[in-house]
Amino acid sequence: MEITALIVLCIITALLALSLRGQRPEFAMLLSLGCGAFVLLNLLGQMNGILSGLERAMAGLSGQSDLTGIILKALGICIVAELGSQCCRDAGEAAIAAKVELAAKTALVLMCMPVFTQLLETAGELLRL
Repeated sequence: MEITALIVLCIITALLALSLRGQRPEFAMLLSLGCGAFVLLNLLGQMNGILSGLERAMAGLSGQSDLTGIILKALGICIVAELGSQCCRDAGEAAIAAKVELAAKTALVLMCMPVFTQLLETAGELLRL
């Protein structure tokens, strides 16, 4: 689906949800979440192209396969966390959305610790020269 059509669909859905919110808030929330799920499923097809492009770009870094894996996993965590937090916000749960974002940030820091360690070791070796 073309991005313009997808955006128009989202705007129409938002207007419908807004009009339903006063009378049937549960239907407005379901409509909003359903639209979000539709957009996500539509974009999943495009993710294969993005991931293969990233893998090609990272292939130029010889001997850095661990780094490539970490970057791709970090990208996945960012996308899933953003989706989860936005769904929570759509449902009116801003506090839970903030916790989802905090959990994702913690997971990213833990996943990147080997990269930070390697970077510090390299910096230490350079300082000893």
